[in-house]
Amino acid sequence: MAAIKPHLERQNDPSETPAERRGDTRTYEEKVRDGFGGLDAARKAKPEAVAQDPMQVMQASHAELVRLAYTRKAAFDQLAERNITVRAKSYRDGTGEIFLDLDAPITGAQWNAAGAGNMRKFRMLSWTQKMGTPSFSLPAGAPQVGGTCPGAAGGQSIVPLTKLRTAQKLVESITHKPVILADAICERCYATGGNYAYGSMVLAQAVREMWARAALKDGTFVDTMSWAVANADYMLQGGMVGTGKKKVAYDIERYPGRYFRIHDSGDFFSRSYLEAWKEVANNFKGKNNRITFWAPTRVWATDWGIKAVEDLNSDENTNLIIRPSTYHINEGLPDNLGPGFAQWSVCWSKKVKDRLLMFPGRSNTGNAGTPRPAMPPVTAVPFGWDCQAYAVDDEAHSCRNARGPTKTKGGATQDVGCRACWVKPDTSINYTEH
Repeated sequence: MAAIKPHLERQNDPSETPAERRGDTRTYEEKVRDGFGGLDAARKAKPEAVAQDPMQVMQASHAELVRLAYTRKAAFDQLAERNITVRAKSYRDGTGEIFLDLDAPITGAQWNAAGAGNMRKFRMLSWTQKMGTPSFSLPAGAPQVGGTCPGAAGGQSIVPLTKLRTAQKLVESITHKPVILADAICERCYATGGNYAYGSMVLAQAVREMWARAALKDGTFVDTMSWAVANADYMLQGGMVGTGKKKVAYDIERYPGRYFRIHDSGDFFSRSYLEAWKEVANNFKGKNNRITFWAPTRVWATDWGIKAVEDLNSDENTNLIIRPSTYHINEGLPDNLGPGFAQWSVCWSKKVKDRLLMFPGRSNTGNAGTPRPAMPPVTAVPFGWDCQAYAVDDEAHSCRNARGPTKTKGGATQDVGCRACWVKPDTSINYTEH
């Protein structure tokens, strides 16, 4: 997740006809039961159910990942010849931001050029439209696609087969469930397509990663990021963001304090990087300067991630909410990972979710008051809160304007304004596939 403008765009699967895709409402567990147990098990257990080789099944998303990998390589090759200057700028309203300036303009890939080909100034932080918060964005995806998500190595078809299988075995040893590549969230990650694949976005994320790695080495990451986080505009009183037709209106922040999203794209790429973010978060634990950080992650799917989070983030009342993301669409909750982790985030398709929640809200009497037959028991989808951001009829689809699970001061239960991802670490959260 991840996860993440967490609502994912589903790629067309060439192994299925449109009718088959519309009719398939199986959960991940049901697909496993039916014989889809991984790259090899699918063919061995139920070969007639797999129309093509699993790698061919992912043809559309695989091609997109390959194109992105080449675009990123072109960007990083050009950046290797550039130097970055960190520049802080303060504003009259008391806010400020940091810019990453290159010593010479850069174009990025010729087939996916960045802007007019003269980009040289980049904001360190971005503003996440859906979250209504500042964020730090890095390239998403497995290292093999030029990404910063080591936990994605078992869930993207671009990863070489030997490394893919090794990574999948690690996932399976933790979840005790097989990896089904066709249902892996990382394979169809929103942050490796759409706007995130535009040349300007690829280049901006590459610059941020280049700075982050260099800043970790020279010891400036924590101080620089802390200044950026402290001085960012959190728009606590609401207002307009954007320009022209892309302007979006935000309601006021309904929870006390400020909220920051770590990685609307990307992940913790190393233990030292995770340690640095923990230091940043610790700088904002006071009563008067508290900021709550939320980071969706799949570092649990690495050989170092679980222990690192347990070692670094098990302090009482931590303000760093590290929420593990499941590996598949329509996958039930794995066991809790233990100290340092919040509860899981999951991703259910609306079709499957609606099937499992078929009967809630129906009365046991007909329109004329005549008794209906006893309703079958409701099958509960395993999550504690269903994100309502995309139920909001506005351009932002923002947490600010969405219904939340928590009663706000002076408001009604489930009134407008949601920060569940940050303030409900003991609650699992679903982001419906979108």
